[in-house]
Amino acid sequence: MSDSPTRPWHASYQQVGIAPALEALPYRNLAEMAHESCKRWQTESQVKAAFSCVVPNGMNGRLSFAQVDELSDAFAGYLRAVLGLKAGDRVAVQLPNSLGYPVAALGVFKAGCVLVNTNPLYTETEMIHQFNNAGAQVLVMVDMFADKLPAVLAKTGIKQVVLASVSSFFPAVPGAIVRGVQRYWNRVLPPVTAPHIRLSEALAQGRATLAKTPAREYWQGIGRHELA
Repeated sequence: MSDSPTRPWHASYQQVGIAPALEALPYRNLAEMAHESCKRWQTESQVKAAFSCVVPNGMNGRLSFAQVDELSDAFAGYLRAVLGLKAGDRVAVQLPNSLGYPVAALGVFKAGCVLVNTNPLYTETEMIHQFNNAGAQVLVMVDMFADKLPAVLAKTGIKQVVLASVSSFFPAVPGAIVRGVQRYWNRVLPPVTAPHIRLSEALAQGRATLAKTPAREYWQGIGRHELA
């Protein structure tokens, strides 16, 4: 291959020690990479956090590698076993930088679904356009902007809404302080009038399905390029 007349540039690669082709990745897909990485680091680094989040008032939370692996497995179970999604179905995740994001995003990958990243600050018009363009069926959204849901759901194919909070997975006391500031001081938590489920409940439902169908079964048969 390297001396093929149709690829004369390969000779230049050899002169500087560059392989003419990339080696195959060790993982079949992003879901396998996420699981194996969490498994590796939860063994090698028991005390380090996989993800941490600090809000402006100093309250903070963190998730270990083992927690991220378990929680994203549970979310994959919710998407596939509870909601009945199939490999390749689209899930919109409209979360800020928070602990809920890696749980939802990696759960989407583990379910064999396609992640549709969405800016939390999008207007209703922008949300409607992106969700319809992507064909999203499920929306994971921060509850600070849940007042947009009635208008958006009426004009899209979103069938289920999962609401997370900025303080999802914070310890009880810091989480309560953050929610109190949001609700009573900043007043940024609107009433939720659209049908929805909270992320904690979705995870509980998904976790209950894993004894029958482990999350790995959802991604093991998916090829290298099918979760892109």
